[in-house]
Amino acid sequence: MKRLTGTFLSFILAVLFITGCSPFKVYTDYDHEVDFSRYKTFKMLKSRKEKNKLGALDNQLNRTRIRRAVISALKEKGYR
Repeated sequence: MKRLTGTFLSFILAVLFITGCSPFKVYTDYDHEVDFSRYKTFKMLKSRKEKNKLGALDNQLNRTRIRRAVISALKEKGYR
């Protein structure tokens, strides 16, 4: 019985390790007709409270982290 439990646990850990290494799928959508090289500045709007499917992931800490990451990425690209 111990051997079966050890084998099962090893299998579960291997599956978790393999699935944890899978890449995230990122989707983008923008107007391909817009010439973004014309833009030099950006502004972040205050978010509206909307119902979403994120549940516990939707909190002020995560919203702040995302906002800071977006601002940092835009500044690295030269936007002000």
